[in-house]
Amino acid sequence: MKFNKKYLQHYSFLILIFCFILINPFNLKIEINMTKSLPDLFFITEPVTENTKYEIGDIVSFPFIRNDRYFKKGTNFGKAISCKPGQYLYVDKNKSFYCDGRMFAAALNSDSKGNKVENFYFNGVIPQNKFFVMGSAINSYDSRYWGFLDKKDIKRIAIW
Repeated sequence: MKFNKKYLQHYSFLILIFCFILINPFNLKIEINMTKSLPDLFFITEPVTENTKYEIGDIVSFPFIRNDRYFKKGTNFGKAISCKPGQYLYVDKNKSFYCDGRMFAAALNSDSKGNKVENFYFNGVIPQNKFFVMGSAINSYDSRYWGFLDKKDIKRIAIW
């Protein structure tokens, strides 16, 4: 019997989902990225613990912590850690963000509909248990606009 590559990929994905539903001793979860703020369509995540070590680039999952015109409180977010506790975060007058002297992002003045957006400003060492998180898309709604993510709000971390 000859298999079409497209069907094989499709069935492989279904088998993966089946394994996560029935055989999941590690409490792993498939999280689907519903926006274009990160490049991947889905992530496999595990719960965080007190011993979880966070590194720059780690993708973390958390419920959005406020209500605003873009998202409701509790909406599941996934963002990458861009600057972490103990590192020096600096925002210049052009809204460029620097972590330990390395420029890594810039904030926009308006959203995709032309509405003015407020920007987060901070110059100093990031406090313990706070993270600056971002999506990879230029118009990602992230710490550039709503500030630090608190460690206690992080629920899961991507492992793939």
